[in-house]
Amino acid sequence: MNTKYNLSRNKLTSIAGLALGMLIFLVPGSAFGQEEYKGAEYCKNCHEAQYNKWTASGHPYKLM
Repeated sequence: MNTKYNLSRNKLTSIAGLALGMLIFLVPGSAFGQEEYKGAEYCKNCHEAQYNKWTASGHPYKLM
């Protein structure tokens, strides 16, 4: 087995993985077909019990 070839292959794989990771991180979610966040009020329409528990917890106001 050629050690030099394995080292180059590992380095190339690492660089490709890093480039892919950066691409995924830098490209906005909307480019992948994800919808934009619509807000808690929108979710309340289908998830009213969870919304009420969430708002009662005070969590929505923690960063204000």
